Amino acid sequence: MRQGEADAAQAGEMAETQHLFKDVAPHVLLVEDNPVNALVADAAMAQMGLSVTLATDGQQALDLLMAGPHHFDVVLMDCQMPVLDGIEATRRLRAHEQDAGLPNVPVVALTANAMPQDRQRCTAAGMDDHLAKPFKHEELAAVLRRHLAPRKVTA
Repeated sequence: MRQGEADAAQAGEMAETQHLFKDVAPHVLLVEDNPVNALVADAAMAQMGLSVTLATDGQQALDLLMAGPHHFDVVLMDCQMPVLDGIEATRRLRAHEQDAGLPNVPVVALTANAMPQDRQRCTAAGMDDHLAKPFKHEELAAVLRRHLAPRKVTA
């Protein structure tokens, strides 16, 4: 594929993602302690029309997710953070959801570790998917499409 064709394909995917959520903007909880990574992910999701809330460690994420009914459609969870890492935060979230009889909110691991054993740790903790950092816009969009169904506003 030539560069022009690749650029056109990427633009088409970005436009498709932007229109996927046009009726109701899904709400993403981004759990990321690195300010640059958070800024990049937030900007990409804003382009897609998503609403984003930022937590900078696993404990902040749990506080938001376990305080009562939450409005998050998906969680993007960094695995290595201070205070409480993403693996343990996800374990605690899954235990809370099970104890309270709540449906599992999709949790996507964000990590620079892309080895098979790293993915296995994420899966064992209850994470639903994995996105290796640094990621491309279209990779983020693909993960979000997998976990966010198109939504229609109903009266």
